[in-house]
Amino acid sequence: GDVVAAADLYGHLRVDLIGGATAPDDANDIAAFLDSAVGYLDGASGILNRALLTQKWELRLDRFGPCIEIPLPPLQSVDEIRYIDTAGADQTVPPVGYRVIENGEMPAEVVPAYGASWPSVLSTPQAVTVAFTCGYGAAEDVPGPIKQAIKLMVGEWHKNREATVGQSLTELPLGVKALLASFRVR
Repeated sequence: GDVVAAADLYGHLRVDLIGGATAPDDANDIAAFLDSAVGYLDGASGILNRALLTQKWELRLDRFGPCIEIPLPPLQSVDEIRYIDTAGADQTVPPVGYRVIENGEMPAEVVPAYGASWPSVLSTPQAVTVAFTCGYGAAEDVPGPIKQAIKLMVGEWHKNREATVGQSLTELPLGVKALLASFRVR
């Protein structure tokens, strides 16, 4: 589903629904603006460096470090840690072999279980893979300031369909930076 519900977005844009029920004439444009706004913020390529809706990702590393930082908070779960052992065989670290340290809005960390250490791995690129699930969950779980920023971005693009002379393409509508500031992961 979308991070912002269509009806909520249409209300923000003050766009009337045709006959009170069906999508407006420019619904495809509005949907494209919404996709662009979410894409600008969400996931590995988004400026927030976090996941909005539930997503599954894999982190690939050349070796185990003392601590593995899991990107794209908030973390929901570490699903599996796979590695290539020194004999070249694929192995899985059992869940009892590591601990997940939750950091709320910041990236979580994975460390070996108490009294344990990471296994030895083959010296090869991407010898370690951490599969994880991240994101706030469903659309209703995404923080309000992020949804409001998305609505402001879509509203600006809906109102000003052409780039304004002298305005940078990376410039965000007034208020968006302030709404997003505390959610950016550095």
